[in-house]
Amino acid sequence: MPTSAYRCSSPFPVGTELGGAPSSKRIMHRNLTWAELLEKLSQKAFDCAEEDELELLESEQPGRLKSRWLGFPCAVADAIAARETALGTRLPADYRAFLSISNGFRGLAELPYGLCSLLAVEEIGWIGDKDGDGGGGRLDTHDWDDAAPEDFMAREDRKRALLIGDSDGNECILLLPPREADDDWEAWTYHPEAGFLGGDTFRAFLESALEV
Repeated sequence: MPTSAYRCSSPFPVGTELGGAPSSKRIMHRNLTWAELLEKLSQKAFDCAEEDELELLESEQPGRLKSRWLGFPCAVADAIAARETALGTRLPADYRAFLSISNGFRGLAELPYGLCSLLAVEEIGWIGDKDGDGGGGRLDTHDWDDAAPEDFMAREDRKRALLIGDSDGNECILLLPPREADDDWEAWTYHPEAGFLGGDTFRAFLESALEV
């Protein structure tokens, strides 16, 4: 179990912690709180990790092997609100619920996606601003001539995607704002060889990692 240095309780009332996603049929583990979901994801990553991955993790962040926890201290409400103001948008409720438990999540054993770690709220930003290219750059490196429809994200959407997970500047995890007021934010992943994958909620994206 994580130590108290890594875990804090969620301010979201019981039953609303899924952040607007409870009505979605895509949620597979609706009985889990965010803390329980991240705990399960951490345990799975440690169980799947190779020895060299664990050695590197421990050398970078001592104590992780003992705690078997890949989260961080929670983001306080003021930090979330400040980042929303800077971005000029209200973050989706399920992502805010995640941040209220863990301000980021260290990637391990290709969880939650590839070599990516989920960034702290202070580090997230619009992909065009983060990469300094107006939304092109890394998201344009895939061979679109051979892309299947599910691998494709319209260029106008690529320009307005929010970078929330990163690795070495290639593959990444994105949140796409809704086009209509009643739509959900969508979580997408990108790899220069595999292209895009996603279109579901952030909560469903993390839950899918438990099913791999």
